[in-house]
Amino acid sequence: MACAGLRHPGGGSGGERRLTGRVPGVEHSDAWLMRMMAAWRNGNTPYRPSLPLIFLFISLIAFLDGWAGPAQDGLVPRLVGPGHLLKANGLVSMAVQSVQLIGWASGGLLVSALGSGRVLWLTLFLYVIATCLMGAIRPVEVHPPKQQSARTARSTRQEEWRILLHHPALRVIAVMDVLDGLAGAVWIGAILLVYVKQVLGQGDEWWGFINASYLIGTIAGGVLVVSLGILESLISLKR
Repeated sequence: MACAGLRHPGGGSGGERRLTGRVPGVEHSDAWLMRMMAAWRNGNTPYRPSLPLIFLFISLIAFLDGWAGPAQDGLVPRLVGPGHLLKANGLVSMAVQSVQLIGWASGGLLVSALGSGRVLWLTLFLYVIATCLMGAIRPVEVHPPKQQSARTARSTRQEEWRILLHHPALRVIAVMDVLDGLAGAVWIGAILLVYVKQVLGQGDEWWGFINASYLIGTIAGGVLVVSLGILESLISLKR
């Protein structure tokens, strides 16, 4: 979330294109960190990490995952035309939420049946597949942007932030994103998993079911946006 918040709001700058091009490297780093976590969990290394080191690795994984949002935002406009951008964003959002729905529902069952160590190795395998697939994407730019000087690029970023801060609708969206990020912290395992086990007295599988029920709502929202054209109608009203 921190990484996503630091990027400027524009969608076509050279910085965002460079970020998009580095996603396979980010996924590779994520996979390496996950491999170390899995090896430590299964006792395959002579070194037993301390708790602060484990927290550091988890923080690094979360930081690298934060690159995915900005990279996705910059990648979608380079794959579809402007007239199909809203629908494409809705479809991508539904696809992401669907994968997360399957992951949370099956992840809780897998942790309960196989144990956390084997599930970590499975996660590593999926990271490797994701890295290969990301590297195979070749965005096509219909109108390649002109090279900008550092001063021009900085002025563009300042103008984009000025528009964001002074446009009422954009301010509301930004506040919604911040509140969503803060409220989303309740879904992390450190809170929800403890609640499921100690308060509800249930197993790991119910941790996955609760997260899956949340994602069902997000998928339903994406379906409504795409099928009913809600965003298109709102934008046309603003115009």
